[in-house]
Amino acid sequence: MSYKFITKNKKYTPMSSPGNSGVAIDSTVLKAIELGTRLFKSGEYLQAKRIFTNALRVCDSYSQEQIMRIRNSYQLDTARPDNKRLYHPRYIKILDNICACYEKLNDLKSCLDVSQRLLKLEPGNIKCYIRCTRTLIKLKDWKRAYKTCSRGLQLCNNDSNHLRQQKQFIKNNMVQKQDGKRSYIDPSEETKIAKKRKNNNFLESLPKKKIKGSTKKTDLVGNLPIEILPIIFQRFTTNELVTLSLVCNKWRDKILYHLDCFQEFNLAPINFKNFVKFMDFLQQNFTRTYRKYILSQVKVSSRITSEELRITQLLFSKMPKCINIERLILSMPTLTTTQIFKLMVRGGTDFFARLLELSLMITYRPDKQHELEILQTCPLLKKIELIFVNSLVPIFDGNNSVGRDGSFNVMARHTNMQIPTVDNDEQGIVEEKVIYSELEKITLICDKKKIKNFPLCRALLRGQFPLLQKLTITGVTFPMNNQDIINFQWLLNFPDLKELWIEDNDNCELSKFLQLLKFSNVWKNLEKLTFRENKLYPIINLDEDQPVTNDNEVPSMLFYKENLQNLEKLDLMGTSISGSALTRLCEQEYLDGRKLRSLNIGNCPNIQFPNNHAHAARMILDVNAVLKRLSKLEEINLSHLSSLNDSTMKSFIINVPFLENLKRLDISHNFEITGISIYEFLKKFQMDHDNEAGGQPLAYLNIDGCSQVSHITVNMIRAQNLVTQVDCVYERDVWRKFGINSYSYS
Repeated sequence: MSYKFITKNKKYTPMSSPGNSGVAIDSTVLKAIELGTRLFKSGEYLQAKRIFTNALRVCDSYSQEQIMRIRNSYQLDTARPDNKRLYHPRYIKILDNICACYEKLNDLKSCLDVSQRLLKLEPGNIKCYIRCTRTLIKLKDWKRAYKTCSRGLQLCNNDSNHLRQQKQFIKNNMVQKQDGKRSYIDPSEETKIAKKRKNNNFLESLPKKKIKGSTKKTDLVGNLPIEILPIIFQRFTTNELVTLSLVCNKWRDKILYHLDCFQEFNLAPINFKNFVKFMDFLQQNFTRTYRKYILSQVKVSSRITSEELRITQLLFSKMPKCINIERLILSMPTLTTTQIFKLMVRGGTDFFARLLELSLMITYRPDKQHELEILQTCPLLKKIELIFVNSLVPIFDGNNSVGRDGSFNVMARHTNMQIPTVDNDEQGIVEEKVIYSELEKITLICDKKKIKNFPLCRALLRGQFPLLQKLTITGVTFPMNNQDIINFQWLLNFPDLKELWIEDNDNCELSKFLQLLKFSNVWKNLEKLTFRENKLYPIINLDEDQPVTNDNEVPSMLFYKENLQNLEKLDLMGTSISGSALTRLCEQEYLDGRKLRSLNIGNCPNIQFPNNHAHAARMILDVNAVLKRLSKLEEINLSHLSSLNDSTMKSFIINVPFLENLKRLDISHNFEITGISIYEFLKKFQMDHDNEAGGQPLAYLNIDGCSQVSHITVNMIRAQNLVTQVDCVYERDVWRKFGINSYSYS
């Protein structure tokens, strides 16, 4: 194949962009290098060698004036001391590629000739010494390999791991060669070895019945010292230990002797009969030693709805006092907060005295605030997760006993009710401000279709959680008659917050949230922020409503930086923020690009990209300004963006050099984007992140729901190793399904 064929093939583009004076001359060589590299990676070593050889001939055919012009376009030195010949900038690269082809073709002599030529042209290139030494090792020319390797180590001041390993390998082989010449066999030792081999062969030839009696049976659990068994049992789960205890009585006694190995019990789902057996197991085994035991986690859910009350009552009342549970996960959807609280009081406070984490999937009582009493019953609680799947109100105002079937009714007519005032008999409890000083994490999840309230609203507004670090609120309704809630003034009570997740809440606007960040210094060290609106509100622009300030006055946007500068993750998916607002957050350095690692702006209709013919300038996102300042980003989510297509994708391709740390990219559910722009982006990303291995691919790419991307393109991306992992499911659901695609419920 001649290089004339390469010049006619116009589908390949240059790998680099030298100056205009050298492009016309240099394009042939660049195309040949790219074509040869593709052939080499696909295993066509002979064809690749021919392409590289033709490219080398083209370089040799250039005059010195042309070489100087090409080197000037690459901004390389053109000085010629002692009238030495100048070479093409890619001359050494082409020679090295030819050498690699010879090595793959197992033509070691030709490989050695080319590698020695490389050493003469560029004696300071360590890579040339490595390849030359490797070729001499394959030829088993140990002396020359040792000299070449030593000379390379001397040039790099012994700073090459490859050369050091090669030198040690050469030394070992040279020693073995010398030992083979001087080996001495001791007759007596040789006789002993021969007898030993004879005895081994005799034992192997014996029938199995004869040697069966000589072997001893080993009972691993029964015969091991009792002090060693805990080290072994700790590697088994609770279910596995229960299975092992059924082998024999001896194993059962050994396992039940080490009750500390039982750390977690997953009883989901379970019926009442089996739950009684479980409680009997705890009572019989854990109470006989008169000592305390700690269970890291107990998870309980009822298989039958009608048995939820009985299981919960038995759990709270019959749990042995010698057992302390650190994490309790209770899934009882039909039980209300009132029922749970009354059962906790009846069961006694010992069960909840040392509880650190509590997760409840229950029904909400909007006319009561028993969720606060539940918190008060657990004084050491650090994490609380409340998942409300339903809402109930009493049919009559009498005193309702726990467990009466007719005492509660589904809240059908009161779906729009706000938080009512409390009853007189509970007024003293609510008015007393109880400080939950140990609580660090609150997760509040509601089924928005059935619950139109904001549980824990009053406690959050009164600042009863001073040490709160993580807060998650999804599916609630912000009361319109309370401006402090609507304007997020309650967030001022949590200066130590590190993670905030607000999603799918009614009457919850990002614009009012940003107003709070604008005029108030809310947090000291917020690291993760997720804010997702459930409908489209008026467009958000940070330049709106800015009062005119004099020179001596404090600027109105003083506190954006104080509140957002420590963010490591920012998720504004589905919000009304505009492209100019996000650009301003980056240009004014309100977001610290050295710390931010993850950015999610998917499904933001007010964010438009350049070249999209957007009518409003404030909707345009300056991709260059954002990526230039957020150069440490490791994850970007651009899913479900209507303005992302092949034309606007060019702005990301141009700014690939600023994505040096990018590992994960999500561009799913963009129906206009095709495989061409995705392939160009990945190819540019791999070339700009070149390393010794030949290019660093993207770690993860998500193109689910991109119907215009062909499966042929996806297979090509995988075959060329442009992405380590790619997800492409054309029928994947969109992220709008809250709780399935966005927030994972525990």
